[in-house]
Amino acid sequence: MSLETKTALDAAIDAHFADETDGALVSGYILQLFGSSFDDLDQGQVSVLREVAEGQNFITSLGIADYISQTIRHTVTETVYFGDDEDD
Repeated sequence: MSLETKTALDAAIDAHFADETDGALVSGYILQLFGSSFDDLDQGQVSVLREVAEGQNFITSLGIADYISQTIRHTVTETVYFGDDEDD
């Protein structure tokens, strides 16, 4: 990723987080992208891109990844095994 694109990405994430959290500052993030070109789809391949906050240490990345994993696991467990209670 070019420095210009990374700088713009970080600025957009910072602005969005501040808007959503009454001005809180970003202390770390993981952006994980998956995609395929039409040629890749024909071959069953997928492209993966991962970006993290500028200067983010490995421990912060692991903590965010673990949090995401646990959150998704909890959501799937609640939905699959206990049903979706949003209609109640």
